[in-house]
Parts: sequence; C-alpha cells; structure tokens
Amino acid sequence: FGAFYGKSELADSLFTSIEQRYMNIKKQASHIGTKPTVFSGLPWNDVWYVPGGKSFAAQYIADAGGTYIWANDNSNEALPLSLEVVLAKAANADIWINPGAATSLNFILNADSRMENFSALRNVSVFNNNNRVSPNGGNDYWESGLISPDVILGDMLKIVHPELDSTNKIFYYKALK
Repeated sequence: FGAFYGKSELADSLFTSIEQRYMNIKKQASHIGTKPTVFSGLPWNDVWYVPGGKSFAAQYIADAGGTYIWANDNSNEALPLSLEVVLAKAANADIWINPGAATSLNFILNADSRMENFSALRNVSVFNNNNRVSPNGGNDYWESGLISPDVILGDMLKIVHPELDSTNKIFYYKALK
C-alpha cells in the first residue's frame, strides 16, 4: 500500500518497527527452558479443524515458546479431525487457544461434555482471540491483527509464559472462565 500511495518510506519504517518488536518478543521466548504444550480449535459440525504444523498459528505458538501438539505436521492448512482424535492427542496439553466461538468454559462443555477430559479446560487454561469484538460481531483479531503480528505474539507469550510479565494485559485474547 505504501508504494500505491507514494509512501514507501513510511511503509518500510512501519514494517521494520513491527518486525523488530516481533523479533524481540521471539528472542525473549527463546531463552525459556520450559515449553508448555498447546492445542487449538473447537469442533464445528462434528469436525475439529486444527491448524497445520506449518501454519501461521503454529508459528505463533513456537515463537512464543510453546510446543504445538501438531508441530510435526507438514501442512500449512487446517487439518479436519474428529473430537476423539484431538482428545487422544491433546488431552494432557497445558493450554488451549482459539476455541471457535466459545465465550466461556460452559459454552465449551455445553457443546460436548467430553471436552471436560482436556486438562487445559480442567485447569482453566483456555484462551480465545475474541477480547475485542464489535457490537456487530467483527473480531479485531482478524481485522487489525493482520498488521499487528507483534501484538499477537506478545499475547501468545503472555499466555504461554505468564511468569514473564504479569503487569501487561493481553490485547486480542482473553482467558475463558
């Protein structure tokens, strides 16, 4: 867009500052020894679409110092799985992110009571990217998050490693209760 509007220099400087912030957060996470396990998603019409191991979602988890359950998968696309397959692989995962339209833990349990078998749910370690939703339902994660990967990674770092910084609140995400 910078070239289109004759603002290439400004666009380059904005990109560089976002990139530097992202890389600083990634570097901070790289020094942490523990890497909590993370999974993502929620079934939709009996299919649980999890991000592939080479997706942007998997990269955020890795860059934040987490271990994505499907990191060994070579796809950058969503993997259609059953609840049973996800439960078998992610039952003991530490953190659950992006559970679809869920706004609470009860929402998840009401969708399917078998989800109580996820340790992340029992340990109240479920986070959704719906902290900033407009009255008409627009989700800012999918809108301004596109140009704020540094902010998303900062949120992921606070979710995966809350011991690093307890003073700053997460921006796009919220802990489900």
